[in-house]
Formats: sequence, C-alpha cells, structure tokens
Amino acid sequence: MRKAQVQSQVVTYLFLALVVMAIMYFGYKGYADMRNRDKESTYVFTQTKMEIDIDKVRRNIGALEVKEYNLPEEVRKVCFYDYETPQSEFNETTHPLYYQLVQGGENIFFVKNDLSVPRGMKAGKIKFNNQFGCINITQSVLRIRLEGGGNYAIIHELE
Repeated sequence: MRKAQVQSQVVTYLFLALVVMAIMYFGYKGYADMRNRDKESTYVFTQTKMEIDIDKVRRNIGALEVKEYNLPEEVRKVCFYDYETPQSEFNETTHPLYYQLVQGGENIFFVKNDLSVPRGMKAGKIKFNNQFGCINITQSVLRIRLEGGGNYAIIHELE
C-alpha cells in the first residue's frame, strides 16, 4: 500500500467514527426528549382526568367512585391539602415545600423520588381526613375513592 492510500483510509475511518458518534448523540437526545414529553403528557392527562372526576363527584352528595390514575415512574407519593386544614397545622415552617403552592391555590401535589419541589394542581375543594396528607404510590398507580360532599369531594385512600 502506498502512503497516500493509508492516509486516505485513516481519514475515512475518522469521518465514519464522527458520523457514528453524531448519530448516537442525536439519537439519544431524541430518545431523552421523547421520554420527557411522555412524562409531561402523563402528568397533563392525569391532572385533567382528576379535575374532571373530582368536579363530577363533588356535585353529587354521597356518590362514590373508585378511581385509578397512572403516574410517571418518578412520582413517589401524592399529597392532598384539605381546604379545612387548620392554619396552625399547616404553615411555612411545618410544610415549607407545599406552603407556597397552597398559597397559589394548588391542593394536590405529585412528589418525586428526589423530594424536589412537588408539582401541584388545582382541583377545587377537596377533603382528605381534615388535614394535609399523602398517599404512597405503588407501581406508578394512584388508587383512591372519591365521595361527593355537595360543594367538595372527599378523597379516601384505597388499601
């Protein structure tokens, strides 16, 4: 082989390696973006479904419905802020992660595995054991029983 042919092959292999690395990088980036969009769509779908279910049940006094909601894998627990929770039990000192969200009107919170600031949603008037409380999530599914109370919905944990 001549020296020019060897140099040509080295350049070809370097170019080929560069192309393969670019394909792998952009492929992984596309996959990661797709997973983030999937997670976001799961949140949006769950929030919308919960809002509709809570609104529907709360209007019918005594109505009972068992509901299951699929959540992203990163959600460890779902917390509920009962609108009748005494302020002495719920303040910036006792619940610093949730307090600002509650002040903004949010009352259901999706808590991630890393315990970062939870993602909140507004679901109208809800009651949960007359206090602030959480339900641990197993297998990325939230199972609750909704009970109509007239102008509020009562949320019960299913065991």
